[in-house]
Amino acid sequence: TPPAYVRGKMTKRPIKREVVDESLMLAEKKQKLYADVMHYENAMFLITVCDPLHLVLSTAIDSESGNQLGLALQGQLDVLRSRGFVPTIVYTDPAPGFRKIVDQFPGVIIDIGGAQDNNAKVDKKIRRIKELCRSIQASLPWRIPKTMIKDLVAYAVARMNIRRTTALNMNVCPKVLFTGIKINFAKELDLEFGEYVEVYDGTDNTSRSRSIPCVALYPRNNSTGSWEFMNLKTKSRVRRSHWTKMKSSELIVDIMNRFEERNVRMPEELRQVEEVEPAPAEPVVPQPEAGPTVPVESEEQVETESEDVPPPLIDHVDVDSDDDDDDEEEELPQENPIASRTRRQTGASILRPSKYSMATKVDKRKETDPKKREAIKKAEVEEIQQLFEGLQAVEAVYEDEVEGRAHGCHMFTVDKELADGAFDKCKGRVVLHGNEQDPDLYPDRSSPTVAVHSIFACLTAAAFNGITEVAKIDVKGAFIQTPMVGPPVYMRCNPDLTKLIVEVYPELKKYVTEKGCLFCRLLKALYGCVQASKLWFDKLIKFLKKEGYEQSPTDPCVMRKVEGDMISLLLIYVDDILVIADRAKIDRLKETFTKEYTWITMDLGMKQSYLGMQICFGDGSVTVDMIHYISKMLESVKHLKEFSVPANKEIFVVDEKAQLLSESERKRFHTLVAKLLFLSKRARPEISTANGFLCTRVTKA
Repeated sequence: TPPAYVRGKMTKRPIKREVVDESLMLAEKKQKLYADVMHYENAMFLITVCDPLHLVLSTAIDSESGNQLGLALQGQLDVLRSRGFVPTIVYTDPAPGFRKIVDQFPGVIIDIGGAQDNNAKVDKKIRRIKELCRSIQASLPWRIPKTMIKDLVAYAVARMNIRRTTALNMNVCPKVLFTGIKINFAKELDLEFGEYVEVYDGTDNTSRSRSIPCVALYPRNNSTGSWEFMNLKTKSRVRRSHWTKMKSSELIVDIMNRFEERNVRMPEELRQVEEVEPAPAEPVVPQPEAGPTVPVESEEQVETESEDVPPPLIDHVDVDSDDDDDDEEEELPQENPIASRTRRQTGASILRPSKYSMATKVDKRKETDPKKREAIKKAEVEEIQQLFEGLQAVEAVYEDEVEGRAHGCHMFTVDKELADGAFDKCKGRVVLHGNEQDPDLYPDRSSPTVAVHSIFACLTAAAFNGITEVAKIDVKGAFIQTPMVGPPVYMRCNPDLTKLIVEVYPELKKYVTEKGCLFCRLLKALYGCVQASKLWFDKLIKFLKKEGYEQSPTDPCVMRKVEGDMISLLLIYVDDILVIADRAKIDRLKETFTKEYTWITMDLGMKQSYLGMQICFGDGSVTVDMIHYISKMLESVKHLKEFSVPANKEIFVVDEKAQLLSESERKRFHTLVAKLLFLSKRARPEISTANGFLCTRVTKA
């Protein structure tokens, strides 16, 4: 489209301002900060990583003086406090500038480290920011002016932030956890750094142009989804929510290459635009002569970044008022983002393992098959026997012996299938209502799980080294083999569960209350306890280290042991452990696990079902598929179409006039998208981009 046409026809559009949804924000408000200075292209930035929010802030500074660092850090603290978060401590290196501000922040501890101390959380983020900036610079057809380096960093940081980090035990990116504002992917990904656009500049019923020529800098974080632009006419920054993408030409390239020259005569096409008063570029945090403060994607315990996520997906977190925007635009409804390509991870997750492709909950009240009812009853009895006798995980107590509050619990039963669809077993489980526990009593309660990319890397190495068999260890009742620590925890069994317990152990009838309930004290970490996963992981790691294994520096859930030329690997996903070693070492490992945990199962062979994936070793190769999972998923789809590619150029186009799905259809669609998300994280990463956008449509479809 010719620029003149756009400048004469561009009109104002109404916008929809997204409200802050506090339920999306991280509940844990106390934050630890890790700070360091980044140098890039003769510019300096204070990079700060927040934990457990897993957000990083970036602020441009002029020098490493105490005054500059203090102002930048104060601005970042203000950003966190503006959203209700409470910084408690800042870890830094012993640079002179940091030592000068130790006593300048009442209520916040500035912890100065030792010389040569490695601040991994910040160092990995700085490396990633630089890599992304270099990649963007290499893709530009013009030389980036020095004055736009801070904008480039802001863009790189913004794009990193939209990606979900696996350090969080939830499927939400740090930006959403910080702001409570859902992300509109169609608008977030519409522009790239340095792209030529015409932005709406209002009209006064005269012949004055309605738009101004700009290049895109980075997205702002406000409810209208506006971007920061560089006005090519005035060389000043403006913020707008309405723009039209234009095709870059040699004219634009020439302008940008000569951007820092004084008295450059603007070409006729751009001089048609009258002088406008640009909107002031407000920094994210108040600080003299400093660049914008930008939250960066979070750092996990060792490495949380999703390296293979397609470029940047997030915007610049801004605490300015949304009322600054000079124009309005109708936006697509913004939904809760689900990062779809996070495969480089060492996720801190305490979710139950996805060991099976399907785990179907069973309602015994509706079950009519006598054999099935018998299997359900057997599974429930086995669970009770395991709790009270086999592992001695609980002990019955009188109601008046309970100290404090007793938490509810329930028994559920599931049918489990292997990844190839074969029935595995019917399994019962008593689960404590951990949501009733006080999380403040257990500040350190999360544990990591092995990253999918670590699994693939280890399987590839195994195939290359000629391994044809792997083993899988399942520790039966892993949590309830882990002793409880800390204050006593009690559970209250409902009358139905109590009746079943008394049928198995009649001697416990004396503990039953008038209301038919049974109270028990937890001796082991029952499933559902908020601290159970952490207790189990710590115990397992301690045991493996005694056996000579060490944690990988890139993934704490990969344990390795070097013996001569052979390396044995253990991949830990809660209580499911994949063993990659030769036959002799596998047999020896089985003996040590059996001695330590008594109740374990071990499968050995060329094929293994692990985390919903079917893994098959061949002659120097390994394949991973989820064919059965896909087949089961597609059974509910009525009309199937085949495509040669997973996405096309119209992937983010939404037909707002299309009829919405009914509520029942919307729920089915939501379920299908969730299943596709699970699939994309494992065997089919190529569908991630398309499915990521579908995730933004599940509430309205």
